[in-house]
Amino acid sequence: MKNNTRITNASIESADLPKDTKHVIAEYIWNGFDAKATEVSVDIRSNALGFIESISIRDNGEGIARETLDYSFGNFLDSLKKII
Repeated sequence: MKNNTRITNASIESADLPKDTKHVIAEYIWNGFDAKATEVSVDIRSNALGFIESISIRDNGEGIARETLDYSFGNFLDSLKKII
């Protein structure tokens, strides 16, 4: 299965998304709790110079149902939560 969503700097600016990294990470963590996660881990890896190389956020939540994948990843700034 392959899905594409085109997001540009202009679309991010016009969407008024948070630019503060802490807010973005917090949103991912809350998404896990919304999915009934009881555990959420955040792994931040740095390179040899001490700069962040990657951030991995994992949880044991229910995840996204296969039948909603196209909708979930194909619609920028849209959510099934508003329907439920």
